[in-house]
Amino acid sequence: MVELFTSPVPGTGSSLFAPEVNEGPTSVGPGTARDAEAVWGARVLVVDDDPTYSALLEATLKEQGYSARTLSSTDQLISTVQEFQPQVILLDLYIGSVYTVDLLSTLRHAIPDAGIVMISAQKTPETAFHAMYEGAIDFLEKPLIAPVVDLRIRTILKRQKYRDEIRQISADLEKDKRRLLRYFPLQIAEEILSGRSTTNSQGITVDATVMFVGIKGTDRMLRATSPAEFATFLNEILADAMDLVAATGGSINKLRGAGFLATFGLPVPSRDDARNAVEAAQRIREHFRLLESTQVFAAAQPGIGIGITSGEFFAGNIGNFRRMEYSLVGDCLNIASRLEALAGTQRGEILLDRRTIERSGFKEAEELPETRIRGRRGEVKIFRI
Repeated sequence: MVELFTSPVPGTGSSLFAPEVNEGPTSVGPGTARDAEAVWGARVLVVDDDPTYSALLEATLKEQGYSARTLSSTDQLISTVQEFQPQVILLDLYIGSVYTVDLLSTLRHAIPDAGIVMISAQKTPETAFHAMYEGAIDFLEKPLIAPVVDLRIRTILKRQKYRDEIRQISADLEKDKRRLLRYFPLQIAEEILSGRSTTNSQGITVDATVMFVGIKGTDRMLRATSPAEFATFLNEILADAMDLVAATGGSINKLRGAGFLATFGLPVPSRDDARNAVEAAQRIREHFRLLESTQVFAAAQPGIGIGITSGEFFAGNIGNFRRMEYSLVGDCLNIASRLEALAGTQRGEILLDRRTIERSGFKEAEELPETRIRGRRGEVKIFRI
């Protein structure tokens, strides 16, 4: 077998590899166990038109734990790359008369994640710059020093590992973001993911605003249409209303029959929560009236009722391994639900409690006679806008 560092190429007297020089701390050792794990089986493609040089380099790489393959021409380069999927490519600057820097763009397109290292005895600052500009990650000068080649490959593999980890983290964050967007608007979801806002898996208690929206007269409409047509109607109406909630900083917590529950200030309360809820309710009412004016509802003529309250409530997961659901619990939710049920004697009626009126600063609300609400002792002040 040809010796690694000192044996000449038959008939040439030249060394395949430069002698390994012991320079103390600069010499490359076997690396950590983690490095060895990353190296073992890593795919390296050697592209060099000197078969003896290629064979020795391939043997050396295999001894170091790599899965190595050689190629002596560029004819099958792209097909080999696509089939072998190398993580690292050691590419000679010239393969016959082919200046391989001109192939880097095609190579990058064929296998964008591979680390390409140029190798040549004709390295110049100009060729090195050209190669790096076209996509090579490094340029090593022949005769190669085996530990240096190993170090370069290990470095590339580490970078690829870090890149893959970052990609996985990004994918996980995107998945978390999509999950959070089911409950929160984009701005709040991004705050949670960035760490600027935190959520507790055990749940949190917040002082915010809740809004129940319900479509009235759906029984009559269901009798006049098929179930599929009614479902289409609900999807369109509720989708528009939910978009209006999101546009004013609210979040959809739960769909409930022909309506939904929205929150303003969960999980991050602000002084504008009540005002945002009132604005969302008014926009929903105006949108509903616009649909009525265009006779979208035909003869069914459904109505809409909205109940809004402010106060403390609990938000968190409730249930067990059989079924877990993100739920809200609090007296203000019970009142808001009752207000939504009371609303609707006039189309587009919006009923609020006193705390929401005070926090929103809304001055044009009509105070209704105190009303007894089922499930509560005493009477409750209700306002209509």
